Amino acid sequence: PYIGRNQRQAPDIDGVTYLRGKGLSPGDFITCRIEAADEYDLFGVTLMEENQTFRR
Repeated sequence: PYIGRNQRQAPDIDGVTYLRGKGLSPGDFITCRIEAADEYDLFGVTLMEENQTFRR
């Protein structure tokens, strides 16, 4: 699994988003579907193909 953040999760304050998928690299912007959540964190799966990630 990968660990990331959505646009509303601040570093060191909010939880993180755990993602299932493949072919991701640090800094990629992706589209995902959130499938579950707990008190602080989100759990999702990537919806984009490996060649459809966007790098900052």
